[in-house]
Amino acid sequence: MTRGKSSGFTLIEVMLAVAILSLTAAASLKLVVMAQNGLREVKEQESFLLAAERLRSKILTGELNENGSENNLKWRTEQKTKEFFTKDFGKLDFNRETSKLKPDANFSWRELELENKATNKKIKIVLPSNGE
Repeated sequence: MTRGKSSGFTLIEVMLAVAILSLTAAASLKLVVMAQNGLREVKEQESFLLAAERLRSKILTGELNENGSENNLKWRTEQKTKEFFTKDFGKLDFNRETSKLKPDANFSWRELELENKATNKKIKIVLPSNGE
């Protein structure tokens, strides 16, 4: 037998390949975990929005009280009013058409605030006014 170059990989080449493979595997696992967390968050958000829509419908039809709680959800409604025509309304109207408007007109609505106590998330939804 003659001594010559033997075919095969050196220890350094094998260690380098294992290091690259382990870094790739770690990055892949992190991406999988991030995707699962994102999917879970989207599902929670979707179920919260569906619950908010269900509550809105039941409050508008009178099936539920204006304030209350159920399971992890807590809601309350509040009547809001804002002055519609402020003193500066129509300031740039050179035809003076705003003089015909009532300065004490108000805009009213109800605000539904829904809170998920389990996830500590909140959402506000605008409802039509009761006419109060």
